[in-house]
Amino acid sequence: MYVADSSFIQDPRKSVVENGKYCTQKYSTHEVEAIYHALKVTRNKYPMDLRGIGLANESWIVKYKARYVLFEMIIQLLELSDNPLDEFSKSIAYVTKGAFFRKYAINFFEKSKPFVSDETLMKFSSFQPLNIHLTYAKVYESEHEYEKAISCMEAAQKYGGSENLYFKQKINELECKLVKNSPKRSRTMSEDDVQFEKDIRFAARYLIDYFNVNYI
Repeated sequence: MYVADSSFIQDPRKSVVENGKYCTQKYSTHEVEAIYHALKVTRNKYPMDLRGIGLANESWIVKYKARYVLFEMIIQLLELSDNPLDEFSKSIAYVTKGAFFRKYAINFFEKSKPFVSDETLMKFSSFQPLNIHLTYAKVYESEHEYEKAISCMEAAQKYGGSENLYFKQKINELECKLVKNSPKRSRTMSEDDVQFEKDIRFAARYLIDYFNVNYI
């Protein structure tokens, strides 16, 4: 198994913050070091064909602003790749971006799903099948795709225990939502959200060039 490296200790006090929020236009040395550590570990640990999912595996345990940048780097680095493991990695990256990017997460997940088995995911500590199936059950539920959410919960149940009441209760809840079929609420990104994403994309692109990272 590829176990994500947790040797770099992040200190939230060393993040650049303005007005109580992460400043996405300025980065401390500590924040850049956290990003570089994940990149260096990925380069040294994984063969070239696993570097996309390798960086995702390492980035999953990273916190704070560095996490946002690393997952955006994955999206940009793997943009032109149709390798199923890379498609999965892009999906995970979009999951971390939240509600406005769930459609992208689902799209890449469904492209990768026929080719990326649970046995493959078991090789990466951050992507054990139980957690992945639960993650995508939540993603599908949030998008009101209840049949697919139920399918993910049933897959998770195989790993979480067939007698575990949580799974039975959650599947029943999803089945009720499927019958009710309430409309999905429309949402629009705020100006702050748009600016945040713009800044993160710029930072990711800058650091890809600065560290000369290339995965495909």
